[in-house]
Amino acid sequence: MARTVYVPINPFDGVAESAITSELIDLRDAFDWSFSYYTTSGTVSAHTLQLSNAVGPESIPEASWSNWTQFGKTGLGSVATTKFPPLGVRYARILRAASGASITINVNKLVR
Repeated sequence: MARTVYVPINPFDGVAESAITSELIDLRDAFDWSFSYYTTSGTVSAHTLQLSNAVGPESIPEASWSNWTQFGKTGLGSVATTKFPPLGVRYARILRAASGASITINVNKLVR
């Protein structure tokens, strides 16, 4: 019997503060996935979740990325908001606007 495990991912781990694109989130082995976020300080900070079904992670063309949703508005305080994006996509990434806001994003990937 396969064991199901949640794999937490910090998409901006190791990425410079000034970078607008997160690390690539590989979802090829995901049974399910979600992400949560909350703004801790600062002004409105638009973040965009992009999805791609490109063949391989080595060189995903920019044209293959599509915007799924925007998130990360202030006024939420420290209340976490969870989103459940579509299943069956291969890759995801998060674009952020440089606004000076402090936002925490956690991606949870369910694998077997």
